[in-house]
Amino acid sequence: MPVGNTNIFASTVDEFTEGAFAVFGQGTLGETRPRVSASWRRGEDGKITSATLSLTINATTAHWAGSGMRDGRRQPQPDAANRTAIDRVEALNRAHEQRHIDTYQSTFDAHKTEVERLYVGKTEAEAAAVTGVMAQ
Repeated sequence: MPVGNTNIFASTVDEFTEGAFAVFGQGTLGETRPRVSASWRRGEDGKITSATLSLTINATTAHWAGSGMRDGRRQPQPDAANRTAIDRVEALNRAHEQRHIDTYQSTFDAHKTEVERLYVGKTEAEAAAVTGVMAQ
């Protein structure tokens, strides 16, 4: 699953991180959000006979998109040290968000079959509690 971009315009690494904080929250340069959903088949008695879980992961990270404009004027390009620092921060954060994706996916894969079995024999009302187990 790829990491999406949120464009941040900046001329310095400090402006880049401040811009990311304005989007994602103080001290945060990106976010990864997993969502587990379940579907099932029911028998004639209304109880679940089989279930399938799916995982959707949305990840977004700050991406340097140039120096941008302020008050109708193009801002200066970063100097070499700031450009290197921006690129480094962006790469480290992208790798950080990818680790979140990989962790969510591997945890889901490791428990999927086991949790799907927990649905069998339950009513739809009882199934909500099982879904909560996987979402933790």
